This record gives sequence, C-alpha cells and structure tokens, in this order.
Amino acid sequence: ATTVGASQIVVNAAGEIFMTGYFFNSVTFGATVLTENEGGTTQDEASFGGYITKMDGSGNFVWAKGFGGSGEAIALDGSGRVYIAGTFYDGGAFGDGTANVENLASFGGEDLFVARYDASGNFDFAKAIGGSGEEGTIAIGNPSAQDGKTENNYNALGIAYNPATGTVFVSGDFQKVIALDCLTLTTTGTNIHSYLAELTADTEATNCRIWNGLDADDNNFDSPDNWNGGIIPNDNDSIYVPYTGNSFDNPIYNPAGIGVILDNLTVSDDRTLTVERDLPITGKLWLLGGFVNTGADRLLDLTATATANRIADADGSGGYVTGKIRKEFGNTNPFIFPVGTANGYSPVDVFPQSGVGASLAVKAFEQPHPIFANTTNRINRYWTINKAGKGFIGANLTFHYLQTDVVGDESQFVLFKIEDGEKMQQTAVINTMENTATVNDVSQFSDWTLAQAAPTAAQVEVGGRVVNAAGYGIARTIVTLTDTEGNTRIVQTSSFGYYHFSEVAAGATYIFSVSHKRYNFVQPTQLQTVLEARNDIDFTAFP
Repeated sequence: ATTVGASQIVVNAAGEIFMTGYFFNSVTFGATVLTENEGGTTQDEASFGGYITKMDGSGNFVWAKGFGGSGEAIALDGSGRVYIAGTFYDGGAFGDGTANVENLASFGGEDLFVARYDASGNFDFAKAIGGSGEEGTIAIGNPSAQDGKTENNYNALGIAYNPATGTVFVSGDFQKVIALDCLTLTTTGTNIHSYLAELTADTEATNCRIWNGLDADDNNFDSPDNWNGGIIPNDNDSIYVPYTGNSFDNPIYNPAGIGVILDNLTVSDDRTLTVERDLPITGKLWLLGGFVNTGADRLLDLTATATANRIADADGSGGYVTGKIRKEFGNTNPFIFPVGTANGYSPVDVFPQSGVGASLAVKAFEQPHPIFANTTNRINRYWTINKAGKGFIGANLTFHYLQTDVVGDESQFVLFKIEDGEKMQQTAVINTMENTATVNDVSQFSDWTLAQAAPTAAQVEVGGRVVNAAGYGIARTIVTLTDTEGNTRIVQTSSFGYYHFSEVAAGATYIFSVSHKRYNFVQPTQLQTVLEARNDIDFTAFP
C-alpha cells in the first residue's frame, strides 16, 4: 500500500496549482511515477520521499518531481520559480538522478532543507539547515497576495517569498543549536525554541562565504571553486565551513595577499580549518563540533568585541582550537579559551578582576611540562598563557584537564606556574572529581601545570570516617583539606564512609570540612594539628 500526504498548496495568479508533501514507497501523478529513492539515493530507513507537483487550472498534472525528504511548505516568486522547505533524516537527494544531483547530509537528528525549482520543474539547488538537535518549522503566510494564495498547515514548515526585497523567509523550531549559514542560534536544555530567518533568493546570507571544497586539485583558500558562488572571502565577511557528509577537502587559510579580518567564523562537526596565517575575528567564533588548527606558531586573534562559542559533537568531543587563541579584554567579562589537543578538550576559564586593554594568548600541550617530565605524580598536560598589549589584566583562572592526563596519585596534585625555568607552587583549589584547578588574583602569566608538591616535611596519611546518627557510613561525602596557605585538596568517602589523604606534611595544622547533598553535620568543620598518621578525624551527621 502507498501512503501519500499533502502538506501545502499554493495557487498563482494564472490559477496554476503547486503542491508539496510526502509519500511512502511510490506515488503516481498523472503519467509520472515517483519512488522513494527519487533523485539518486534512498532517503532513510523509513522508506519515504517527498514530492513537488504542478497542475493546471483544471487540475491536470503538468509535472511532478521527487526528492529525499518530506516536503512541508511551498512558495512562489514573481518569475515562476518554486521554493520548498521540508525535513530529512540522515541523507536527502535532490535533482534528476543524473548529473544535476545535490546530496544533503544531516547535522544530527532531523534537519531542515530549502530547495528551488524553476517553472518547468527543473532542479536549481538545495541546502541543509540544521544542528545537533531536532529542527522543524512553523508555517508563515506569504507576505504578498500577488504571489498567490497560501494554505498553511500548523506545526509544519514555513517558507515565503518577499517580492519587495527578493528574499525568502523561513520559520520554524529547533532544539539545542541551528546553523543558518554564518548565523548560529543556540538554546539551553532540551526545550524547543522558534526561529525566523531571512535568506537571499539564492538562500545565502549577505557577506556569508560558504566553503564547499569542490576544487579537485587542493584545499586552497584562494580558489574560487572552493566557495559557493565562486566568491573568495574579503574583510568583514563571515565564513561558514559546513558539515555535509561529503569527503571534500578541509580549508587551509594561507592567503596569497595580506589576509582578511573576519566578522564571524563557523566550523561545523567533522570539519577542520587549518590556519597557516594569523586570522583576526571581530564577531563570533562558533565551533559546532569542528576544529581550528593553528599549528605551532599561528593563532586565532579575537578582538575585544569577539566572542567564542563551543558546542561538542554528538559523541561529546570536538568543538575547540588545537593551537593558540588570543583574546583582547576590553572589559571584565569572563572568557573561556576553547583550547585542546588531539586527545581532547582542555579549556582555560579566565575571569578578569581588573584592567582593560590587554590580550591573553592560550595554548594547550598534550605532554608533561619538561620540568616535571620525571615526576611520579603529574598530568601529561600543560598550558602556556602569554600577555600582550599595553594594558593590565588581573584575573582568576580555572584549568580543565582530562582524567586520561593523570599519572600517579591525583590527590597529590598542586598547581604550578613555571617561569624562566623556575617552578612556583600556587595557592589553588584542586578538584579531582571535576578535573579542575582554580587560582585567583593572577597578573603574571607563563606556563601552568599540575604535579606533586616538593616534600618539605615528613609525609603521613590522615583520614577518618563519616557516619550518620546511627553510626552507619555515609558514602559520597565531600571531604576538603585546607592548609594554612589556602591550598585545598578534595576527596570523596567510600561506600562505607571512609576517606583518607595520603602524603600530608606532618607538623602542620589543617582545616577539615565535609558536605553532602542529603545530610547536615554536627561539626562540619574541624581544625586539626597533624603530627603523625591519623585515622580518627571523624564526622557525624544530624539525625
């Protein structure tokens, strides 16, 4: 059996009827038979396809075309061209099944497409719009009655042509993130949000340069064949490197001239922009699961007005800079440097407390700092932070490391700054559960890493037990040890309520404190002097 659905109908001034919708398996319009793999590829495992058809004023079919997806909305322009919007999963094929074929790939989940056909039903182009979540559209009316009458289905896609400006409006809903060429919208959580977008008649935003990598010879930034419309980016343009599922070359930024200053840069999932010349950005950097690789000595240079936004790909990775990124601080707004290495994301959070006009450049390295290469307890990671500019900046910093970076006993870690070959232990909070190290009031910047403190006194083990009023151990209690310099170590109790800190310097006084989501404690903080190994620093919860 065949299932056919009609999503929307428009009628032009001549009384001709245009319709779009969806079908399963196959459908017949007059003498034309369409199958679900119309256009060259199977849409997806659901075996459904979309259609667009034209009828004369008497209801006779003039032509019908199929594509991989579901047609949801339709609009006409003054030249008789037909625009359709719809949704697709995984892959959607458009065209005549021979040379003129456009294969779209999903960004993740259900995505939106916009396509155009001429008055005779010949395919012009199709493009995907989407993100990591689900996308759909909400129908909107045609803004001009002279282009025909529009019958909209609620909860369907919406597309309309505006003859006054020659632009196309698309509206709908999305989840998490949606990439509209060089423009990106995001939400928090899993709620559905709405959008309204205006596109040119060729469905590309003004000053938006979209990489397609179609130059068969190379991934040259200066090749017009690698850019939609054959237009190489210039100053104040925005660049969009989309995920299409095709194996086209990733772009290499190494222009022959003086280079460009970009407004926005968007790099999508599974794509890498390699930077072989410093690349300034004045607007928004969007890393939608993609990468920017600046190599050994180049950088992304973000001005005071620029922002960076990172969204991981479907498996939780991706979306960062491998190499150096520099940011100018024109105010005290916090900034997360989205840096990482081949094995993962390890950002540095900067919270400026004072000063303006300075820039910080951050780079992560996937190896132990050379000064700690033979240290028993350390991480196989370090960061360089360099200050540039005439301004001053004082900031709080948070370093994020990976669990796979840890070598030895993580409870022994302290934060070090290394400058001119000298290692300096910092007063910092080390959270081994979150894999973070936070240090405040920094105004001198250099190399940073985590390793064990140099022993200055006898090392002993201290611990105890956390119990409820009945004497039973409380698991997953947070126990914090703070020394007189403010250095903090954090552990979690076992399933029976026991905890311990190893290699604690004897002959000093420490603050022990506990916290738990479900319990309050009779004495949540204790001041204890440690002269020898101890296992009697216990805590009891209220009944």
